[in-house]
Amino acid sequence: EREIVSKEKKAVFFNNAIGWYFKALEIDRKIGNKPGIARHCNNIGGLFFSLKKYSESEEYFLKGLSINSEFGTLEGKKYSHEGLYNLYTQQGNLGKALYHHIEFTRIKDTLFNIEKHADITRNEMNYEFTKKEAIAQAEYEKHLAITEVEKKRQKIVIWFAVTGLLLIAF
Repeated sequence: EREIVSKEKKAVFFNNAIGWYFKALEIDRKIGNKPGIARHCNNIGGLFFSLKKYSESEEYFLKGLSINSEFGTLEGKKYSHEGLYNLYTQQGNLGKALYHHIEFTRIKDTLFNIEKHADITRNEMNYEFTKKEAIAQAEYEKHLAITEVEKKRQKIVIWFAVTGLLLIAF
């Protein structure tokens, strides 16, 4: 039988997780790890959202977005915008929700295009490598064929020389 997790147990779990994220956030603040700070802010914002603590969620998503905009990654900005989109949609603030949805989608598309460009570049490099490898293999096989023809020609010359010497000797 499957155990159903109560809302209270989920709340305890999320509050414990928030506590650990705050500890991680403090460590990253001490060492100056801006991308880590932004990531933790986004995660805290997501947990507050799950707990329906929307003002705290907004505060941490906005902090994450601010830090990600200055020091972070596109992936971090995407996560911030996605969290704010979900938050503002839940609150019925459709103007802000639309803005963050547009930004989320724009960044998601940018990341997709970067990934596809990298895939295309990788495929082009593989094609060029395979093409050069095929040319090298063809040249090697041509060299082997020429070498084989040379060996046969040398054998024929040797046989004629031996045959000629034998005819002269007898």
